Amino acid sequence: MVDKLPGDSSSKLGKQKAKPIIIEKKEAAGKIPVSSCANGVKLMTPSAKKPIIPAHSRINPNNASAAGLMLLPGIGPARAQAIISYREQFRQNYPGESAFRNCNDLDNVKGIGPVTISNMCKYLKF
Repeated sequence: MVDKLPGDSSSKLGKQKAKPIIIEKKEAAGKIPVSSCANGVKLMTPSAKKPIIPAHSRINPNNASAAGLMLLPGIGPARAQAIISYREQFRQNYPGESAFRNCNDLDNVKGIGPVTISNMCKYLKF
């Protein structure tokens, strides 16, 4: 019978060093990087795959390529393709019109909501 939990210094099993649990998520290009803190605990670090977009080179969703759209925070291959598909369908229905006149117009794209819009709006131009 164990009177106390394992790892408790007064347990019959003695003091055991707790091992950190590391959860790794798979990405298309590999694993998320893991870094160690001073105390030896390993933490997940955010992926640094998206470069910072300078203000002078903002992205116009009305004519950006999929690769250009994927530079935006929260936009991966599927959402980039959804933006392009919506844009092309819009142009067929309304020739000569821009599909996106402001950030809120991106709410019409399936898979893009208010949080994604607010995160990427500062990187867009229209």
